[in-house]
Amino acid sequence: MEQKKQFLRAEDIMDILDVSNGQAYKIIRSMNAELKSQGYFVQRGRVSRAFFEDKMYHSSTNQ
Repeated sequence: MEQKKQFLRAEDIMDILDVSNGQAYKIIRSMNAELKSQGYFVQRGRVSRAFFEDKMYHSSTNQ
């Protein structure tokens, strides 16, 4: 059984969303800025899988 990563890197986002490397980093920076404004510690170049999935999949169904 494969364990899911807790944090996603640009390469992971590129695969999931089929976007370029630059676009993947732009998404990470945007999400990390949002997390940081909420008081969370962020790591440059990575984003929480839980936050990413919530923003990408749950936001579109809640509108």
